[in-house]
Amino acid sequence: MVPGRRHGGFDQAELPRAHRIRWWLAAVFAGLVAVSFAVVPYLPFFQGWTFIRDPKITSVITWTVLQTSLVVISTVLTLYFVGKARLEAAAFRANQIDIRVFDY
Repeated sequence: MVPGRRHGGFDQAELPRAHRIRWWLAAVFAGLVAVSFAVVPYLPFFQGWTFIRDPKITSVITWTVLQTSLVVISTVLTLYFVGKARLEAAAFRANQIDIRVFDY
């Protein structure tokens, strides 16, 4: 029988470096893209552009599909980036674990 070795403490885990700022910047950028495509087309200065004033049927359908697609994709990416940023923030605070004692 081989006796087990006891360590005096816990070994430190080698964690990858957290990128807290990068994910938040990506979330803000994707959120701004979503908001800009949802709001800007309805502002008065945008309504004066030629393809908005005198639309052709194909350009209206194309713009509607493009606008909706970009808003949905940007919103999904914003939620994804916020989730990744929260995970990176939790990884950065990895040494702060709360362990409760169970009473029997």
